[in-house]
Amino acid sequence: IIKNDNYEDRKEEIFFSGSLNLKFRRRYDILNLILKNEISLELRLRDLNEELIFFKKINLFIKKNFPSFHQSLIEKKILPLKNRFKKVNKKELYGIDMMKKIKDFKFCINIHSDFDIDNAINLRVFEAMSQGSLLFSDKNRFMEKYFLDKKHVIYFLDEKDLLDKIQYYKKNIMLAKKIASDASKEIYKNHTCEKRFEEFLELIKN
Repeated sequence: IIKNDNYEDRKEEIFFSGSLNLKFRRRYDILNLILKNEISLELRLRDLNEELIFFKKINLFIKKNFPSFHQSLIEKKILPLKNRFKKVNKKELYGIDMMKKIKDFKFCINIHSDFDIDNAINLRVFEAMSQGSLLFSDKNRFMEKYFLDKKHVIYFLDEKDLLDKIQYYKKNIMLAKKIASDASKEIYKNHTCEKRFEEFLELIKN
């Protein structure tokens, strides 16, 4: 947990990090709509796939036979040959570097995987909240058991709802700060590693 209280000084871009291969079609559609509406995004995407099968085969051939060359083409944003996100995407981040980056932003988006929505909570939820970033997340029945709408998180129903809510909280920064702060306190109180260890030890005792 990295506490950071300078909410007003943070960037107003929307931060998103995660995989974006073909298993995450809903993520793709939502992020694409945000970009089309000219809302600034900082993207740290993994697994950028080719959008066309023909180009995907070329990409996989290069990756299999010339891995170092393949990596250099990705870094130069030549690969994937056909993917609209590659030009705006930035270097992938992990661990402490990811956490430090999140705390630079007022807002963060979470979009659950197509295959686990309503059954799990993405790690990004805990990361964003612990860094005091206001989190916009797709509605998730499992997540709603632990984090309340407009108290800890801003849930959205669809793409239009998300766009409307982003615009609203950009105009109401102090309210955004309050919700982000309450979410951070909830993380410190109930969702630290220490708390999980205590619960784990209690399970063992029982």
